[in-house]
Amino acid sequence: MCRCHCRAPAGTFATREEHRPAHKPAREEAYVANLLSKAEHIGSNAIEWSKAAIEERGVRAYRLLQGMLSLTRNHPKERVDWACRVALKRRQFRYKVLRRLLDQAAEQSPIQIPRLIQNHEIIRDLFEYAKEVPV
Repeated sequence: MCRCHCRAPAGTFATREEHRPAHKPAREEAYVANLLSKAEHIGSNAIEWSKAAIEERGVRAYRLLQGMLSLTRNHPKERVDWACRVALKRRQFRYKVLRRLLDQAAEQSPIQIPRLIQNHEIIRDLFEYAKEVPV
């Protein structure tokens, strides 16, 4: 069966609901539930932002949610959750917005890596190791 679609602006879809296969909605709902459960692990703001993005953008939000979840690879969950809160207040549902917010937050307060202590009563001096290991 052939379908004819009119031209649509970039980033939009022209497929009508009656043209979709009958077996797709169940798979789609399961996929959305999976994305939302992953967003729930990030935080309450992330889940609220995700639900609002799906409500506003529909199917186009799925890729956006994947991008938001991928941001946790390079940024702490707390920071991603904060960016979702700010984006939700502004009603902005774009990956670029989240990434910019996270980059700005990272520049302002970089993650502090704790320094390892060098002297402690249970840490031996390096000279003691040098005596035991011949060079």
